[in-house]
Amino acid sequence: MKLCTNALRKIIKSNPEFEVYDLSQNDNITPCQCRKCRKLKKRFGSESGVVIWFVNSVAKELKKDFPDKFIGTLAYQYSQNPPKSIKPEQNVSIRLSLINTCLIHDLENCPKNKSAGADVKGWCDLTKNLYIWDYISSSRLYYAPIPNFEAIRKRIIFYKENGVRGVMFEGNTETEYGEFSSLRNYVIAKLLWNPYSNLDLLVTDFISHYYGSASSVMREYYNLTQQRAIDTKSHLHFVMDHKNEVYNEEYLEKAYTLLSTAERRTIDMAIKERVQVELMSVAYMLCKVNPQKGIQVGAFDFVKSWTDLKGIEKFAGYGENVKRNVFFEQISKFQK
Repeated sequence: MKLCTNALRKIIKSNPEFEVYDLSQNDNITPCQCRKCRKLKKRFGSESGVVIWFVNSVAKELKKDFPDKFIGTLAYQYSQNPPKSIKPEQNVSIRLSLINTCLIHDLENCPKNKSAGADVKGWCDLTKNLYIWDYISSSRLYYAPIPNFEAIRKRIIFYKENGVRGVMFEGNTETEYGEFSSLRNYVIAKLLWNPYSNLDLLVTDFISHYYGSASSVMREYYNLTQQRAIDTKSHLHFVMDHKNEVYNEEYLEKAYTLLSTAERRTIDMAIKERVQVELMSVAYMLCKVNPQKGIQVGAFDFVKSWTDLKGIEKFAGYGENVKRNVFFEQISKFQK
């Protein structure tokens, strides 16, 4: 504890311009198993109690020298559930990470998300300094279409109405070409300013200006994709694969036909490139779901040429066929 306190004191002195300074657990699912920590867990009812006890101790000491600074810590993986009989100090901020939730549904009605919704409420009962770290894409499928616009809207309202202080959404961290990333960033920014904004109007406004002559087709594709969250009973997560009902072949073929037709008919090169970003998503997923069909309709050729043009080397953060050349080798096996 003294080591962390002294180290953080030096960091604050060297970088006094910040408001919050981080003291968090490692990115894993292995909490300390020593006798003292096991005793603290039993006392506070969860692993988060151990973390809060430690961070509180450091924060109280640092408050003597830095009364206007906050010590931030994660509630993540094993520490996601709020503790009992202990609260964060007033100069401690919590960043609740919802990495295990279903991406395409809200936190109140989805059976996969109800425990996360309860965690948000539980932490809000303990502190006024709760921030959310939410997820809007898959680390294993950067280019997968994610029908989560309505879920994002509902989550932001849920956060606001339960007293959350701030929200960060983690998207594709290693590519600028994720599915509808520009639209999603625009919508999120608008909803964070006003959670009660009309989602349909926001989407319509962006698509009409961003896609110009191709806007009608892009809106049709948007509607088709978002409907997947309603038509299926499936769930999508930060860690997922392509073998999911959301990505059935019928949907992917229809989406590919829509976007490839729009891409061919678009003359304006700036708009054509924007359409190609979305075409990449469905072309890639069609190849994953049915390699032979992807080859037959030209999706595989498009993925090869487009990724070569953009210098794309990876299709995911980790998982199956992450690297471009490995993916191409696997799909090529289905060519006659």
